[in-house]
Amino acid sequence: MKISLARKFGIALFIGWVGLFLFNPIVSSASDNLNVLDKEFTELKGSLISLGNLPKSGNQGNFGICYAATVSYLFDYAYCRDENIAECAKAPDEKRASMVDMSRYSNTVATDHFNKRTRYRGLKEGGDPAYTLSNLINGVQKVTNERCAPTSQIIPTEVSAESQQKDHEMFALLEQKYNNYTEVLKNTGKDSCEKCLLFANDIRNTAKSRFSLIATDEDIISGLYSESFSRFLDHVLVPKKCWSNNEMLRLRRPYYFKVFPNENEKADYLSSIAMIKDVLKGGYPLGLAFCAQVPLVARKSEDCDKYHAVAVVGYRQVCKGKKCRDAIRVQNWWGDWWYSANDDGWVDAKAVLDASFYDAHMLTWIDGNPPRE
Repeated sequence: MKISLARKFGIALFIGWVGLFLFNPIVSSASDNLNVLDKEFTELKGSLISLGNLPKSGNQGNFGICYAATVSYLFDYAYCRDENIAECAKAPDEKRASMVDMSRYSNTVATDHFNKRTRYRGLKEGGDPAYTLSNLINGVQKVTNERCAPTSQIIPTEVSAESQQKDHEMFALLEQKYNNYTEVLKNTGKDSCEKCLLFANDIRNTAKSRFSLIATDEDIISGLYSESFSRFLDHVLVPKKCWSNNEMLRLRRPYYFKVFPNENEKADYLSSIAMIKDVLKGGYPLGLAFCAQVPLVARKSEDCDKYHAVAVVGYRQVCKGKKCRDAIRVQNWWGDWWYSANDDGWVDAKAVLDASFYDAHMLTWIDGNPPRE
């Protein structure tokens, strides 16, 4: 199943470079529609559906790649199953998907080339988890490991609104330098470039106040000769050595890409929570995309200016007296502190599902069962 980029928020409404800092809850009121239920609600016996041996949650920092973090988590879960990794949360980075590299699969490519990794050039913020997962599973079927292209290169040591602003300013400065240097180099070949090494050193020295780049001078220089800032980042954050097959992760068993609802299918709260429970019972996590406006003013995806994506790994019903609610456990990408502050990821199911508007592909996952005809 190869899906089209039909979801209106797939590209336009996930925040891009200009809105970099909006993805982090530090500057959001409440918790971006991930609402924790009152502690007086207690779990209804027999209602719990919980996945075990979960992967480590990635940290997107101030970089708008929640969609790639979600897909990486789904991939890591399947990879641990395939490789019989007993403690998936402790898997070394060479056995975890690179979130930065995964972000390339949000790029749009021609249908006849969607299985060629070289066509997915350029790293950027903003993407659709379902579309990204489709390109990975139905197309290229491999991703660079986290050790080779670590997301930690661009993760700040501190979490604050000021940190977000500084990262935003740094990306803007690097883009400005990229534009200035490419203009100087546009008529100069790499082999005869006397200034290239100076430019590479300047970029490295500029970035080191915020980021820990692992790129070589050759990687940075190649980036300066690329056609866009997105492709420049590709060279810098996913070095040339990471394109080697030895640095790629693949799933051994056949996995099938799934979404709910499909393009011409209608969904509501009851059908969506039923699907979540069904997939969890089958032993797989799901990706969930939703509008993160707080307060939620939008009533449809076209009116939402801030989307987020998480992975769903558990379900339970909780009650306070005769009043009962559905709760889902989510994996988020904002660091360990978020779980401590939000009941270990257990949130009100209806609030977050309503914020999805029950759009096509709001839920996405992979499993070992061929799709029904």
